[in-house]
Amino acid sequence: MSRLNIAAFVLYTVCFCLFTWRFGEQVWPRLERVLWGAAVAACTAVVLAPRSWVGAVFLVVWVGFVLGK
Repeated sequence: MSRLNIAAFVLYTVCFCLFTWRFGEQVWPRLERVLWGAAVAACTAVVLAPRSWVGAVFLVVWVGFVLGK
């Protein structure tokens, strides 16, 4: 369940960034592709992380997307 929670947080962060940019009438296609790529990589890492690495992977993904927001 925690893997799903972190993945949902990543997707929420991406959607919030896109909403904020659109609300401010900003369009940055390259940055959006990078953000979606990072989200896919983060969700993949969260889902496929071995049980022994879960804590470290969750921390890196969560802190990375909190700071990116």
